[in-house]
Amino acid sequence: IKIEAQSLMSNAHEIFESFAEILTENMKEGCEYKKEEIEQVCKNYATLCILWDGAFSYASKINPTEEDVNMFERFVTAAVHVHIAMGLNVTPKVHMMWAHVLDQMKSFDGGLGNKREDWGEKQHQETSKTREQFRFTKDIQVRADAMAGLRQQESHPEVAAHGATVDADVCRGPRKDYASKEEERKKKRDEVRISTLKSWEEQATLANELIELS
Repeated sequence: IKIEAQSLMSNAHEIFESFAEILTENMKEGCEYKKEEIEQVCKNYATLCILWDGAFSYASKINPTEEDVNMFERFVTAAVHVHIAMGLNVTPKVHMMWAHVLDQMKSFDGGLGNKREDWGEKQHQETSKTREQFRFTKDIQVRADAMAGLRQQESHPEVAAHGATVDADVCRGPRKDYASKEEERKKKRDEVRISTLKSWEEQATLANELIELS
C-alpha cells in the first residue's frame, strides 16, 4: 500500500485529472453531483497529494540545508491546512509531520533522510544481497572489510553517475532514453509542487486579507 500511495502522490496532478474526466464522462442521469463539483473534488485531492508529496520530499533530505528546512515548513503548513479543510482525520503521521519533523530536521545529525522506514528496508535488502555475495569468505574480518569496501564503492557519487551513464548508453528499446526521461519527469514534478504551493499560499494570503477587512 505504501508504494501505491507514493506513486499516487508522485503523479497526483495527472491521476486526478484523469479521474475527473472519467467520472464526468460517465455521469449517470440524475447524478446528485454537478460536473463542476466533481472536478473541484478531484482538484482538491490532487492539491492535497501534491503538497504532501512536497513535504515528504523535503523531510527526506539527507543533511538538509536551511532552504530545505524552510521549504518543508511551507509545504507542511499548506498540506496540513488543506488536509483539515477537507475534513480528513489527523492521523499520528500527520501530527508528527506538523508538530515534530521540523525540529528533528534541524536537530538530528544528517536530518531524517536515512532514518525513514523505507530507507531501513532498502538497507536491509542491500546488506542481504552483499552478504550473499561474500557468503563463501570464511574469515569474518576479511568478509566485513570486503562488504564495507563494496558498499563505499557503490555509494560513491561519481561511480553512481558513471553507472547511470553506462546504463543509458547500452539500453535499447523503450529504456534507451530512460535516464533523461526520468530527469524530465522529476523536473516536471518539482515544477508542479512549487506552482501548487504558491497557488495555495496566494489564496491563503488573500483569505487572511479579506478577514482583516471584514
